[in-house]
Amino acid sequence: MLMKNILFLNELKSQDDSTAKNALRLAYALRCDLILLCPFNEEGILKNISDDHGVCESFDLSRKELLLNIERQLKMLQPILDSSEGFRPQLQYLIKEGSIENSIAQIIKNDAVYMILIGTHHCMDFSNFLFGKYVNQIADQAKCPVLLIPSNALLGEVTNICYTTDTGMYNLENLKMLRNLAQKLNSNMSLLHVSADGLPCLKSDDAVSEFLEYISSPDKHPAINYHDFNGAENETTFNDVVEKEDIDILIMPHRKYHFFKFIFKAVLAKKLFNYNNIPVLIVPAYQ
Repeated sequence: MLMKNILFLNELKSQDDSTAKNALRLAYALRCDLILLCPFNEEGILKNISDDHGVCESFDLSRKELLLNIERQLKMLQPILDSSEGFRPQLQYLIKEGSIENSIAQIIKNDAVYMILIGTHHCMDFSNFLFGKYVNQIADQAKCPVLLIPSNALLGEVTNICYTTDTGMYNLENLKMLRNLAQKLNSNMSLLHVSADGLPCLKSDDAVSEFLEYISSPDKHPAINYHDFNGAENETTFNDVVEKEDIDILIMPHRKYHFFKFIFKAVLAKKLFNYNNIPVLIVPAYQ
């Protein structure tokens, strides 16, 4: 059976290792291997971490610096791996030539990538990073979920994931993935229904019943908390639900439908919720 991978992008120059630890913690929970992607303007190489870690003297200075930063991060993760019992993720780093979005598209084509994880830090313009051109280009290329973890968001034990969607526009592939994610994380699920302007909201019982029908399986369902609001309402409603539900991961479909086209704009998204403090999982709009 082919092992699935979490493709991990992080700011290697930062001394904050919280996102790398989050990535490894998630790899354990989802039973995935981990690939650290480092874009570079030279011919790409793939190196297994269990191999020799020596730095090649023929590399130029910037590439040496890149490898040394990789080395520091791998050494930081090694004690976590050494102390683990049972399943142990395999770690690789990939130094890839070209733009990030093109590199990701090529990797997804050749490897079994279950999820892309992106770490962010205070030094970045986070509002532009999250829903600006950079991440939108990655999400456009990705045919898998993209998880964004800000540096001050702690991905500890996940007990509640919140799926924000229009229940009239379900996507079966996304629902299967989310059911699987909730079960592997042993997490409850909150369902936040956003209706299109002018359409009535669904009754709670009807919405949850419809949702369960779509994700029916012989496995135990996660507990589901239901909320709804209309896309024409102000952003306060959305923000209140996210904060009061004590959500560990906020999940939303990639910009395809009415409300989600609205929030995938940096200036507007910043008003909706405090996304500096919560991981955000973007699921692709499958055709």
